[in-house]
Amino acid sequence: MRDFLRISTVFLWKIDESTGTFGVSVGLLYSLSEQWQIGAAIENINQPELNGYAEELPQAMRIGVAYQPVAALQAFLSVEKDRWYAPEVAVGVSYQISEQLAIQSGYNTQADKPSAGVQFSAMQLDIGYAMQYHFDLGETHFFSVAFHR
Repeated sequence: MRDFLRISTVFLWKIDESTGTFGVSVGLLYSLSEQWQIGAAIENINQPELNGYAEELPQAMRIGVAYQPVAALQAFLSVEKDRWYAPEVAVGVSYQISEQLAIQSGYNTQADKPSAGVQFSAMQLDIGYAMQYHFDLGETHFFSVAFHR
C-alpha cells in the first residue's frame, strides 16, 4: 500500500485580478497487482476559502482505478462527488518520459474540462503542475507536492 499526504495550492487568475488559497487533501493508494491500482482521496479537508470571496472550495471524495499496460503508460478512471454537485467522471493518461518526469492529460465530464500537466519525481517527493481549462471560467492552475514512502 502506498499512502500519501498531498498539499496543494490553487490559483485562479483573471486579467484584472488574481486570488489564491491553500488546500489540504489526503488519500490512499493500494496495488491490486502489478498492473492495477485502486485509490481514494478526500480533498480540501480544511475547507479553504478563496481570498476575498465568501465561497469556499468544495470538499470532495474521489475513488478511482489505474491500469498500467506497459511500464511507461498508465490510464486512469475516477468518480468524484462533492457536496454541491452531481458525481463527475474523469479519465486520463500519464506517460513516463524518464524515471523522474511524466506528462499527463485528462478530461472531466462535469462542465467539459480538459487538462494537461507534468510531474517531477525524486526519491520520496512528487512535484506537479497542471492546467485545467473550463470553457466558461477559463484556466485554473494547480501546483502540488506529495510525500510518499
